Amino acid sequence: MPLLILFVTSLLASSVKASELKVFASHYPPFDIADNKQTPGFDVEVTEAAFAASGINVNVDFRPWARIMRDVQAGTATAAVTCSANSERSKRLYYSDEISGSQVGLISLKTLDTSAIKSLEDLRNYRVVSVNGYATQAELINKNIKTLNVNRMDEAINLIARQRQDIFISGAKPPCLLPINWALPITLNLPHWPTNPL
Repeated sequence: MPLLILFVTSLLASSVKASELKVFASHYPPFDIADNKQTPGFDVEVTEAAFAASGINVNVDFRPWARIMRDVQAGTATAAVTCSANSERSKRLYYSDEISGSQVGLISLKTLDTSAIKSLEDLRNYRVVSVNGYATQAELINKNIKTLNVNRMDEAINLIARQRQDIFISGAKPPCLLPINWALPITLNLPHWPTNPL
């Protein structure tokens, strides 16, 4: 199960005295929900409350995840919410304590037999799509598993529905909360891998 946590770059240390902090998020419901000021998502709300306790107002800016990662790692953005820890990111980023978590999910056509998938390695036998910058993409790349990379979850799901890819790997909760026509012949599988794949 990937850990979804707030991470902060060293730039934050010099910004803490400010009364306002810009934090970045990507639309990843229920953790981060773009265009919903009333309910911006669990991780956004926890982040806002934590900084408010120190007298710091948080301004959340929603962007594509790959752009957020690029800007945070370059030091041009201070912080981002909802991020899985991985060894590559840990070289440059500081993490808060875990504030939420999600199980890995595999989205495929209902007619695709996924019963043979017992580990991440088994995805080598399928056409896999992932989202740029997500920890699931990084893990596939680290294991040399071929993947088509897209910028948004809805793009990945459309590729599955049109039979251009076999499996979309992501956190399980976010795709369920997208405005997807679940009447399409697609399904969400929750693999029971013996060890943490991410």
